[in-house]
Amino acid sequence: MKSVDELCQKHPKLITNLFENINIEHPGLETVREYVNKGDYTQASHSLITYFRNKPDKIGWKNLLPEQKFNKDLDADHILNNEFIFQRISGTVPQDNDRFNWSYLGTKEDSEWAWFLNRHYHVVDLFHAYLRSGNSDYVQYIYLSIRDWILTSIAAPNTHYWAQWRGREVACRILHWAPIFYGLLESPNFSDVDHLLMLAILPVHGNFLRHCHTWGANWLAREMNGLATLAICWPEFKFSQSWLTYAQFHMSREIELQVYPDGSHKELTSHYHRVTLLDFDNFAKLMQLSGHNLSISFGKTLERMWNYLAFAMRPDGSSPLNNDSDRDELRTTIKSVANLYNRSDWQYIASNGQEGDGPLSPSILFPWAGQVIMRSSWNKDAHWAFFDVGPHGINYHTHNDKLHLSVAAFGRDLLVDSGRYHYKRDSFWHYFRNSASHNTILVDGQGQNAGIGEALNPVEQQFYSTPEFDFAYGKFDQGYQGVADKVIHSRFLVYLRHQYWVVIDRVSASNAHQIQTLWHFHPDCNLEVQGSSIVTTNENCGNLRIVPTDNLSWDIDIARGSMEPIQGWWSKEYNHKQPNPTAIYSSHLSTTATFAWILCPARGVVPPIDVQYQSISDDQIELEITHTSNRIQLSLYLNEQHILHSLSSHPEAIIQVKGLKPE
Repeated sequence: MKSVDELCQKHPKLITNLFENINIEHPGLETVREYVNKGDYTQASHSLITYFRNKPDKIGWKNLLPEQKFNKDLDADHILNNEFIFQRISGTVPQDNDRFNWSYLGTKEDSEWAWFLNRHYHVVDLFHAYLRSGNSDYVQYIYLSIRDWILTSIAAPNTHYWAQWRGREVACRILHWAPIFYGLLESPNFSDVDHLLMLAILPVHGNFLRHCHTWGANWLAREMNGLATLAICWPEFKFSQSWLTYAQFHMSREIELQVYPDGSHKELTSHYHRVTLLDFDNFAKLMQLSGHNLSISFGKTLERMWNYLAFAMRPDGSSPLNNDSDRDELRTTIKSVANLYNRSDWQYIASNGQEGDGPLSPSILFPWAGQVIMRSSWNKDAHWAFFDVGPHGINYHTHNDKLHLSVAAFGRDLLVDSGRYHYKRDSFWHYFRNSASHNTILVDGQGQNAGIGEALNPVEQQFYSTPEFDFAYGKFDQGYQGVADKVIHSRFLVYLRHQYWVVIDRVSASNAHQIQTLWHFHPDCNLEVQGSSIVTTNENCGNLRIVPTDNLSWDIDIARGSMEPIQGWWSKEYNHKQPNPTAIYSSHLSTTATFAWILCPARGVVPPIDVQYQSISDDQIELEITHTSNRIQLSLYLNEQHILHSLSSHPEAIIQVKGLKPE
């Protein structure tokens, strides 16, 4: 179709529906109203495009433009040949009768690929490429792609169009189309026909998001962000004001429902925390740009969500890899929002202490998330640990991994969470979601049941920090899959700052069991067994030695990329997996047992470390640990009620460390 007249002749119902959804009483649409009242939709269409060309750009379409990041591995010219990369997987979208197959699953037969295609990330990438180069071929492909999608998907949403009409994709298209619609109004290569087609399909998007949105969690935040963007960018639609009111109600409610008081998103997945935060943040900016007010509490919750990402960030500037997460880069974003919120502590964290003012303590507990971040300092080579003592998390993206521990030091990951890999319901999906892929224990070869999803109270009494050491405690008591006995795993973690971690595990059971304690290392680690200990031996970089106490007899096995059973795999992002060395310590317990581990990082060769029991009882453990020339005595109470009642008021009654030498 080369003209508006031809569009009106070929698709009269589409154009009629457009004007049924336009508020012809809107200021500036007087000429459009005259033609609509006469039933002359062709001239009304011409007048409508003229109106949009002359409309003042109050918001600024560049403020709406998402950053380019999705096809970053693929040159824009490849997109012109229908070649795309989504989530690391390349593919060429097939065509049928010169129409894209918008339900194409990609080479891995993964629905996620089709959904990414229907979000029109490739259109955003081409628009960026056009803005940089001025190459009109990119604009031509943009309009061909959007036109093809509209004419292919114009029928009412049903199961045949499953990839096109899902709430997340509907919202993403609005977010991606808005800057293109306004940014190309003056382009001779993006025709009036295509602007009219977009206008005709946008009310369908709006009605879908208003009436067919999901129940909550990160999805609803994206859907309502999309609905608000549609309402604010196109106030000319009849239902724009009601859409905006509806979106504002849900966004204001959801940010309170989805975010704990400590700023953590209740899915407890750093990746989706960031995704949801960006939706809330984009909504807030859009409301501000359009002159609408938001509550003070909305802004404060946004700041707490950014604060969570800043303080959880690894020394290398990336996010924790907890639950269904990717290893997202955060440093650049945190630096930017630090200036926006005037937070010199975030600037200090993001710059590894080179700018801003440092927080009082390098370690922190997020008491509602139940996530403990332990650090030696804020520099790039600092020790860093992530310890999970909190709830399971809400919604879909959770893993059975309570009491998992990740460790990084000297600029590299050492002990890792295994990531997410993909969402296809196969054996790898089960592996990455379950305990076997995390640094916790298995009972009789079985992992944890799903834990309690949402916290009712914070766990403030399970963490204590001093300049010399940190202490944290957690318990998993929801049972193990297929294990009839009520097995409880308690884990106590002590970090002697700048030195090493002491992990004390207690497994409480009525019957005998085989247990496995798992330690998953980063794929780059060269792992060796040295007696009862394991140690990484990479040259000129950070390494880690793990030494168990000798009160249990351990069989040690190293798995790396095993298939039967699946073990020793790591994923840094969706669709990525690679073998990683995993130490499996196996032992037989006749009843309740307590055992300990020393996790000692060092640059280069990790010196030997000796740990001896001084005493152990149901309520207390005393260890003597010798590392280089430093000998310390650690005394720790293991009684849960004693800890909860005394840790904040009388911490010396819970934990005592003697012999520490100041750093």
